[in-house]
Amino acid sequence: MPVFSLPAGKTRHTTVYSSFKGVDFSSDTTKIDNARSPFAPNVISDSGGYPQKRTGWRELLSVKAPVNGLFRTVLDGTAYWLAHGGDTLYRFFPDGEQQPVVLRTGLNDGFSAGFTAGGFFYLLTGGDYLRFDGQAAVPVSEVATVPTVTISRLPNGGGEVYESVNLLSPRRTDSFLCDGTSKDYYLSSTDIDAVTDVLYNGSSCEIDYTVDTKTGCVSFAQAPEAPLVTGQDNLRITYSKTVEGYADRIEKCRFVSQYGIGGADYWFVSGNPDYPNLDWCSALQDPTYFPDLNYAKIGGEETAVTGYARVGEYLAILKQDNAQDATIFLRQAVDTQEGVSFPLQQGVSGIGSVSARSVGSVRDEPLFLSRRGVHAIVSSVLTAQRSVQNRSYFVDPALTREPHPEQAVAVNWEGRYLLCFGDNCYVLDGNQKRAYRSQSENDYVYECYHWNGIPARCFLEVDGALFFGTARGGICRFNNDLEGVMQYHDNGSPIVCQWSTKADDDGDFLEQKRLLPRGLAIQIKPFERGSVSVLLRTEREEESCVLEQITDIFTFGHVDFSRFVFNATDSPQVVPIDARCRNYLTLQLIVRNQGIYEGLGVLGIIKRFSRGRSKR
Repeated sequence: MPVFSLPAGKTRHTTVYSSFKGVDFSSDTTKIDNARSPFAPNVISDSGGYPQKRTGWRELLSVKAPVNGLFRTVLDGTAYWLAHGGDTLYRFFPDGEQQPVVLRTGLNDGFSAGFTAGGFFYLLTGGDYLRFDGQAAVPVSEVATVPTVTISRLPNGGGEVYESVNLLSPRRTDSFLCDGTSKDYYLSSTDIDAVTDVLYNGSSCEIDYTVDTKTGCVSFAQAPEAPLVTGQDNLRITYSKTVEGYADRIEKCRFVSQYGIGGADYWFVSGNPDYPNLDWCSALQDPTYFPDLNYAKIGGEETAVTGYARVGEYLAILKQDNAQDATIFLRQAVDTQEGVSFPLQQGVSGIGSVSARSVGSVRDEPLFLSRRGVHAIVSSVLTAQRSVQNRSYFVDPALTREPHPEQAVAVNWEGRYLLCFGDNCYVLDGNQKRAYRSQSENDYVYECYHWNGIPARCFLEVDGALFFGTARGGICRFNNDLEGVMQYHDNGSPIVCQWSTKADDDGDFLEQKRLLPRGLAIQIKPFERGSVSVLLRTEREEESCVLEQITDIFTFGHVDFSRFVFNATDSPQVVPIDARCRNYLTLQLIVRNQGIYEGLGVLGIIKRFSRGRSKR
């Protein structure tokens, strides 16, 4: 009896893309991990780590361009929202229903920094130092502390040095111990501007006097009497002496950090281009008083201080790259018998910061932008020595090519570090499991994402709400306060997002493959409104679309007969795709959404194929 044998069917092979992570720009599109994407604009991980379309934004109102800073402060129980646009300071209202109120004009048009202290809000613009009390913004120099520079001073001089001159104010006070016979009292300074106030026994002096501004001598018509209490000063003379450039040392600073020990708060400022390696420290709990001797030289003057970061009990001072000097210094607050001191120590050499506004954090880990990517300041558990480690490995090839890194701005939002350059935004996701890479100094890096269409020049995060200002003067807010798919638009324009798989050779770049009939499917998250396009790309051909489909869920709240669907379940949707693709060596699958007010989330991709002959 003859025996017939049938040819063996081709073996079916399956590749599953799931357990997604972030993007990977570090290698060729054929060499990355299956879970990562070589190109995935405008997606972010959901709570389960799966990629979905990012939240959009909308413009609330506009001010004079560009927006240099956005701030929120609470004074006497009232919240104030402030914007520094161009040369003008505004109070604005985040609901966008009222026009901004101009508080002050004629300011320096540059990036600004602010802080709240003692019931006031303070603003540094790189040319001005203002204090806002809820009604008006005035130069701090007009309300600055007037120090008592000497006490127990005798009419002809001497006494005890008590406080330092305030850089922010030309005014200062000498406290005298009258002897009852002298009429001439010599101030501790010569070539003064004028005497502004004289107090005798705690009240305004009623004795006539004249002032010799050249010698600093105040001559009374009759000798002030000696004090009733022996040894107690009873004459206070306040005068002004302008020192050229003193106020500019503080007013030209561009960034600030609060630091101290216990409840002892001090404010450190730096970023003055005239003194690139100096910073100044305020008096205790008084940001209107910067003693003229309270400054520190941070390394060599050839490289500028570029920002501050808190590292445990230290204040890290970041500097520009320098091959010969340290680029990070550590300041420690030490309580001594003479008061709090702030000794410096060299921390790290080799990696410097390029932008003060790039300093941020993820999981309480301080991050900053260098010319080699985003780095973290870390400490060795065994030696307590500090070092820096790269955290942005997966996006560094693109991130390090961005122009004007000195203008980059960062913010910590919902457990993620967002770093913006113009319209491009790079996201380090602290919510996902960290990846360990030997290329990153044998330590971990964060999963990363890339967004476009985010024209942020400055950020403001308040209780989960994220605002940003633009170069065109717009004050914008991310749409995470909106419900459902209404958050998926960029100021009325669609957000184009996609998830691309690697250019996959399925383990054999010489062997030709073929997609099986109905061998392709995607699983997507349900949204009230959604659509999806699926495209294929091989080593021979550019993108070819194999599916365009609406993926809405029917709800009575949003009935659109132009895209009516019968699907009313909110379970994940499986979309099978009947695509033809033969004799390919590598195949890349692209899942895309470009509709306005539409969501997209990718839960999985399955590809079934057969293997063929080797490429000739």
